[in-house]
Amino acid sequence: MMDFSVPCKEPWLIGGDFNSFLALHEKKGGKRNYSRSTMDFQACVSAAGLEDAGYTGSNYTWFNGQHQNGIWIRLDRVFFNANWTINYPTVQVQHLGRSCSDHCPLLISSKKDSEKVPSRFTFQQMWCTQEKFTSDSSAAWRMAPTSSLPLINMAMKLRFLKSFYKKWNKEVFGDLSTNIKEAEADYSTAQNHYDEDPSTENYNVYCQAKEKLEHILSQEEVFWRQKSRIKWLQEGDKNTKFFHAYAISQRRHSVILALYREDGTRIDRKEDIAAMFITYFSAAFTSAPHQLDI
Repeated sequence: MMDFSVPCKEPWLIGGDFNSFLALHEKKGGKRNYSRSTMDFQACVSAAGLEDAGYTGSNYTWFNGQHQNGIWIRLDRVFFNANWTINYPTVQVQHLGRSCSDHCPLLISSKKDSEKVPSRFTFQQMWCTQEKFTSDSSAAWRMAPTSSLPLINMAMKLRFLKSFYKKWNKEVFGDLSTNIKEAEADYSTAQNHYDEDPSTENYNVYCQAKEKLEHILSQEEVFWRQKSRIKWLQEGDKNTKFFHAYAISQRRHSVILALYREDGTRIDRKEDIAAMFITYFSAAFTSAPHQLDI
C-alpha cells in the first residue's frame, strides 16, 4: 500500500479486511490495547495520505461467533486519497449484515448529488482583494434603510448588505472559475506573443497578464482556505488543491446519510430523513415544559 500510494496521482480507493483496527473504540471484548500491528497500521495510513471513508450500520465488521467470550472488531474498511475526494465527494460505505461469514460485507456507493440545496450566505474574504470593494461597501452602507432604534437599525443595514453582496459578487466580482480560465487564456496568449516577438510592448502585456493571473489565483487560495477552515498553515503556503480536498472532506463529515427510527429500521432517503427531523423537533418545541420536583 505504501509503495503504491507514493507515485499515485489518480483517484484511489482501497478497501477490504486489513486484519487490524485503528482506534480502541473499534474493538469490543478481549484485550483492548494497541498492538504493534495496530501502530504499524496507523503509521501506514498516515504516511500514505489516506482518509477513512466512514460508514453506516454496525460499528463492527467482524465477530468471533462466541457468545460467552465474544469479540467484535472493525477490521474491514475503505480508504481513499485526496484526488478521490475531489472527484467523488459523496462516497458512502454501508456495513451489511453478517450471514454466511464472520465478516460484514461492505456496500460502497459513489454518485453525484443532483439535488441542489440553497446555501447560506457567507462573507467571502477574497472579496476584500477587489479594488472597489471598500468604496462599494461604504456606499451600500449609506444607502441602507435606517431606524431610530439602534438594534433594529443594525439589523436592517446588515440585511441590506447581504442582498447587496450577493448582487455585487455576481455583477462585479464575477465567477471565480470563469475568471481563472479567462486569465489563464490571456496569459498563455501574451506569453506566446512575447516568445515570438520579445518587444517592449509585448513584454508589458505579458507582465500585466501574469500579474492578473497571480492575483486571481491568490483569490482562489483565499476562497478554499476559508472553506477548509484551516488556521494553522503559514500565510506563505500555497496549496489550493489541498484546501479544496480538505473543504470537501469537511463537507462530507457534515452530511447525514442515514438515520434509525425508534423501532430500529434504517432510513436513507433524503425525504424520509427531512421528515424525521421535522417530526422530532416539532414534538420537542411544542411539548409541555417539564417541571422538576425540588
